[in-house]
Amino acid sequence: MVKTKLYIIRHAEAEGNLYRRAHGWYDSRLTKAGIEQVKRLAGRMESEIIDVLYSSDVRRTVLTAGAVSYACNIDIKQTDTLRERSMGNWEDMPWSECMRLNPLAAYGFGREIDSHPPEGESLLDLYERVSSALMGILERHEGKSVCVVSHATAIGAMLAFILYGDICEYRNMKEVGNASVSLVEYENGKFVPVYINDITHIEGVRKHRARLPEGFEGKAELWFRSVDGKADVQRAIESWKNSWIAVHGSDAGFSDDSAESEIKRMLRVEKNAVRFAMLNETIAGTLLLDTANYEEDGCGHISLVMLNDEFRGYGLAPQLLGEAVSYYRARGRTKLRLHVSATNKRALRFYLENDFVVTKKEDAYQGEQYTMKKEI
Repeated sequence: MVKTKLYIIRHAEAEGNLYRRAHGWYDSRLTKAGIEQVKRLAGRMESEIIDVLYSSDVRRTVLTAGAVSYACNIDIKQTDTLRERSMGNWEDMPWSECMRLNPLAAYGFGREIDSHPPEGESLLDLYERVSSALMGILERHEGKSVCVVSHATAIGAMLAFILYGDICEYRNMKEVGNASVSLVEYENGKFVPVYINDITHIEGVRKHRARLPEGFEGKAELWFRSVDGKADVQRAIESWKNSWIAVHGSDAGFSDDSAESEIKRMLRVEKNAVRFAMLNETIAGTLLLDTANYEEDGCGHISLVMLNDEFRGYGLAPQLLGEAVSYYRARGRTKLRLHVSATNKRALRFYLENDFVVTKKEDAYQGEQYTMKKEI
């Protein structure tokens, strides 16, 4: 038998990583950091010889595999056998919501090999699928230099198979990083790891990490709930007012009655359009989604993205954007749109970092205002 080289690459940072949502088979985009990681990966792979390139068939892996395709001048063979673990009914849910709705399944998710999300795959299901796919690829390309591009849990299952031949060892595996490269040699039915989880090529690429304020325990992940009753409407009005004051320095120009009228109009159009970001049982922020307000087909308007003062500066804000992306994408919209005061430098920086672009400048009540949009 001839030695086969096997490169295993995880996709670059994608929306599920940034927005903290369960993305298994869900077809999400790469983030701004992920796109930079792909560029670095292409440079990393230029010195390698790859004979055949396989990728999971979802967008984030195909785009990552594109780095290898470009660097090594080779076509991508897409296959659903290399997909991430199916999340079933959890697909595109915030992780915290999955845990709240199905605590027993969430507890066993990474611990018990036969535990699975509702209508999704267990670790054992995944292990059998990817190990079979991997052996099929190796048998077809004996003696070649093979590259497969896949996902975190799927690669963890592959490595449990390669290193131990036992899915139960998955619990002891460290998660491989986004855009990481692992190299294993295969000969005479045996695997020999050369290196695992090489991420030296993406050192210095900014990676987003949310944190928790003091007094909160667990993971820095939000869940979202809709407005429920008059008290919640009043909370939403206060959030809008506080945001106005934070930007403009006073409540001059803000009308509680107008805000209430706008919020009730949004709720008449879509009952889930006004949402609270929740950390455990505490309201951490507010999201106002005006589904009826858009300039052209395809735009989903955001009237407010706000974190309460005590939750600012911890990196939680992208999860509110993730909720807006999920909300509008499910309704067939292809862009997000919002307005930002030209004086709100912090917000401008945040939106630019998250792929919004300025499409219009105009005079508003308190000075110049920008319209910003983001492709989703």
